[in-house]
Amino acid sequence: METEIPATEPYQDFLFAMDSPVTRERYSTRLRSFFVLIGVEGTTMEERCRKFVEKVKECQENVTANGPMPLSSNFFNIKKKM
Repeated sequence: METEIPATEPYQDFLFAMDSPVTRERYSTRLRSFFVLIGVEGTTMEERCRKFVEKVKECQENVTANGPMPLSSNFFNIKKKM
Protein backbone atom coordinates (compact mmCIF):
# COMPACT_ATOMS: atom_id res chain seq x y z
CA MET A 1 0.00 0.00 0.00
CA GLU A 2 1.44 3.36 -1.06
CA THR A 3 1.19 6.39 1.16
CA GLU A 4 0.25 9.62 -0.59
CA ILE A 5 2.65 12.47 0.09
CA PRO A 6 0.94 15.87 -0.02
CA ALA A 7 1.93 17.94 -3.04
CA THR A 8 4.05 20.98 -2.31
CA GLU A 9 5.64 23.62 -4.48
CA PRO A 10 8.99 22.26 -5.74
CA TYR A 11 10.72 25.64 -5.74
CA GLN A 12 9.63 26.40 -2.18
CA ASP A 13 10.94 22.99 -1.08
CA PHE A 14 14.22 23.76 -2.83
CA LEU A 15 14.58 27.10 -1.03
CA PHE A 16 13.45 25.71 2.34
CA ALA A 17 16.30 23.19 2.28
CA MET A 18 18.88 26.00 2.64
CA ASP A 19 19.38 28.13 5.73
CA SER A 20 21.66 30.83 4.38
CA PRO A 21 20.18 33.57 2.14
CA VAL A 22 23.50 33.70 0.26
CA THR A 23 23.33 29.97 -0.43
CA ARG A 24 19.71 30.29 -1.58
CA GLU A 25 20.62 33.01 -4.05
CA ARG A 26 23.64 31.14 -5.44
CA TYR A 27 21.76 27.87 -5.88
CA SER A 28 18.73 29.64 -7.34
CA THR A 29 21.02 31.20 -9.93
CA ARG A 30 22.54 27.79 -10.70
CA LEU A 31 19.11 26.20 -10.99
CA ARG A 32 17.98 28.99 -13.33
CA SER A 33 21.08 28.39 -15.49
CA PHE A 34 20.39 24.64 -15.52
CA PHE A 35 16.82 25.23 -16.69
CA VAL A 36 18.08 27.51 -19.48
CA LEU A 37 20.60 24.82 -20.50
CA ILE A 38 17.97 22.07 -20.79
CA GLY A 39 15.29 24.36 -22.20
CA VAL A 40 12.72 24.50 -19.39
CA GLU A 41 10.58 27.55 -20.09
CA GLY A 42 8.37 29.55 -17.80
CA THR A 43 7.80 33.08 -16.56
CA THR A 44 8.72 32.32 -12.93
CA MET A 45 11.04 29.88 -11.20
CA GLU A 46 8.01 28.26 -9.58
CA GLU A 47 6.51 27.55 -13.00
CA ARG A 48 9.81 26.21 -14.36
CA CYS A 49 10.23 23.92 -11.36
CA ARG A 50 6.70 22.55 -11.74
CA LYS A 51 7.28 21.85 -15.45
CA PHE A 52 10.59 20.15 -14.71
CA VAL A 53 9.03 17.93 -12.02
CA GLU A 54 6.19 16.98 -14.39
CA LYS A 55 8.66 15.95 -17.10
CA VAL A 56 10.73 13.92 -14.65
CA LYS A 57 7.59 12.09 -13.48
CA GLU A 58 6.67 11.34 -17.11
CA CYS A 59 10.10 9.89 -17.74
CA GLN A 60 9.93 7.79 -14.57
CA GLU A 61 6.60 6.35 -15.73
CA ASN A 62 8.13 5.54 -19.12
CA VAL A 63 11.10 3.82 -17.50
CA THR A 64 8.79 1.77 -15.29
CA ALA A 65 6.67 0.77 -18.29
CA ASN A 66 9.57 0.11 -20.68
CA GLY A 67 12.13 -1.39 -18.33
CA PRO A 68 15.27 0.06 -16.77
CA MET A 69 17.24 2.71 -18.57
CA PRO A 70 20.56 4.31 -17.60
CA LEU A 71 20.04 7.53 -15.67
CA SER A 72 22.13 9.66 -18.05
CA SER A 73 20.16 8.65 -21.13
CA ASN A 74 16.92 9.18 -19.20
CA PHE A 75 18.06 12.71 -18.32
CA PHE A 76 18.80 13.54 -21.96
CA ASN A 77 15.41 12.17 -22.98
CA ILE A 78 13.84 14.75 -20.65
CA LYS A 79 15.61 17.49 -22.59
CA LYS A 80 14.42 16.10 -25.93
CA LYS A 81 10.79 16.07 -24.76
CA MET A 82 10.86 19.68 -23.57
